[in-house]
Amino acid sequence: KHMDFTGKTAIVTGASRGVGQKIADALEERGMVVAPVARRAARFTADVSDPADVAHLKAAVEAELGQPTVLINAAGIFGPIALVKDGDPKEWVETIMIDAVGPYLVSRAFLGGMVDAGWGRIVNLSSAASLHTPGPMNSAYGTAKVALNQFTRHLAAELEGTGVTANVIHPGDVKKVFTTRLHFMPRFSNLGANVLDLRELTFTDFSVNVC
Repeated sequence: KHMDFTGKTAIVTGASRGVGQKIADALEERGMVVAPVARRAARFTADVSDPADVAHLKAAVEAELGQPTVLINAAGIFGPIALVKDGDPKEWVETIMIDAVGPYLVSRAFLGGMVDAGWGRIVNLSSAASLHTPGPMNSAYGTAKVALNQFTRHLAAELEGTGVTANVIHPGDVKKVFTTRLHFMPRFSNLGANVLDLRELTFTDFSVNVC
């Protein structure tokens, strides 16, 4: 039996497209008030890697919608697909900032209100790249997702007994822009059989972490 989410407020980062957009839509269908967040083309705009932007986001969401009790950190970029010696350092650092530091900043901004309310759910979207044996070409993304996993474990330990939980999930490979790029690379050429079409993603794919 699913929990009744009617009237609860959720924040979903990375909500302008892809998995983040699908999650935002699914939560709205379940009766939640959703604050979709993205760097552009969203109701609330913010760069989740920028502390000042996140502070403004917190103020805007709470002023308009009240205190959120669900946070989905889905914002992410794949980063440079290159060897460390060849890649752009700026792109590498940007990937770490958005994929790992971003969830820290957004979680930190909103978890205090969840703790005060005695209930909250934080779900961070990771990737199977954090579990695979490391290989060449996508070190920024893999490193960021490993960091995100460990951060979530620390956060969950801190929140034990508060009524607020923190979980990390990875939805599997999905059909989006970066997977199209990967299909032209030998190491990723076998993705086709294991790619999840976003049109098939349903609430049950992540609801266990929100309930």
